[in-house]
Amino acid sequence: MRTRFLSAPFGLCVLGAVAWACACGGRAVGGDDAGGAATDAAAAGPDAGAIDAGAGGDAGGSMDTGPKEQSPYHAFYEAVRESVWAFPFESGDWSADLGDAAYYGLAFYVNAGKAEDRTDYLARARQARQRNLTVIRAANDDISYLMNNLEEGLMAELGLIEYMAVAGDTNNLQHIDAFLDNVNGLVDSMGPYLEIDVESWALKTYGPTTITGVVALMNLRYAELLKNERAAERLEFGKKLIAVIDEKVWTGTFYRFSTTIDRVDLYPNVMMIIADAVAFKLTGDAAYKSKCLSVYEAIQPLKYDFRKGYYSQYSAEAMGAKTDDYTTLSSQNYAIMAMAMLFDITGDAKFKAEIVDLVSFIHDKLWVDGRLLHHWMDGRVAIPEDFEYFCSGCNLQFLYVIWYVERYLYGY
Repeated sequence: MRTRFLSAPFGLCVLGAVAWACACGGRAVGGDDAGGAATDAAAAGPDAGAIDAGAGGDAGGSMDTGPKEQSPYHAFYEAVRESVWAFPFESGDWSADLGDAAYYGLAFYVNAGKAEDRTDYLARARQARQRNLTVIRAANDDISYLMNNLEEGLMAELGLIEYMAVAGDTNNLQHIDAFLDNVNGLVDSMGPYLEIDVESWALKTYGPTTITGVVALMNLRYAELLKNERAAERLEFGKKLIAVIDEKVWTGTFYRFSTTIDRVDLYPNVMMIIADAVAFKLTGDAAYKSKCLSVYEAIQPLKYDFRKGYYSQYSAEAMGAKTDDYTTLSSQNYAIMAMAMLFDITGDAKFKAEIVDLVSFIHDKLWVDGRLLHHWMDGRVAIPEDFEYFCSGCNLQFLYVIWYVERYLYGY
């Protein structure tokens, strides 16, 4: 226990600031309904990418087959989604989102919109989809655009993968594949464990374990959700990256921050719980599940004993924390998702209880004037003078994560 003393996305502020220092040609493909890099997302009209109510799948969770029930934090979830609906949104893009919304906004509105038959949610999802396609096409056509906008591209890719799975819309799959091929090629050429000598705030802050794990997860999610002729290839690349991470930094009980930093840090370990859990679901290999459970035990000392939540060291120094009383909204969002995955693969109710505690921390400490603020630090919530204060994308991330929990852990 911590006695006293992440904002980033599944996605991925972690990769957004990486300085990709290699010469690599982007793979471009042509001909679709996205309209090119210069296309205004709104120009596609309300029927672009229409969602077939009878088609598509889900977000990849295992539905709880027990009695349907609201979660203990359902009222809070409803308050957050009412608040988030009013966030500035134009031409498929959310303001002040730090890149996260391209995934979490699109994923939430297409999932909740289809499940609840909300035409307003589905219309917003279509607008976000079109914006994401514009980003992806620009990245595929111009390698410099990819390098300068990698975070937004990765989030757009993840959002489009989930949109395709849920909506049953496989238009533009060639662009999704081209983008992932480009990213995988870049990663392969530089590691693939991304402990590389470049000047990068993201690499220093989040560490190579987290960053490499995110790329593995993106490939695994493709395999999990799309289940097409390239799914096996994506699965193998994701497994390959996990194997490389294991070789470099797996201690037998937890994942090190890097090959030179041995500490138990929340961010890389919850990221790898998620990646290993998806790999277990896809392969049935019990070694992945065993690692998830081991990592869970290893991060328990990061819990506070004077309040709820986990300490996450990754950005404490950058934010100016003077004590170890520091927790970001993003890091707790990922911790919630990790606990949901642990429940999914074990059925152990203690992971549901963990989520209740994490949501309680977010509600009690970060929910201020109808929105969630960026972090808790040194006995106070974030203030405008801090390096970061508010992120609409992290609010959308929380909304998606709690939707996922209610849907797949409670069947609601």
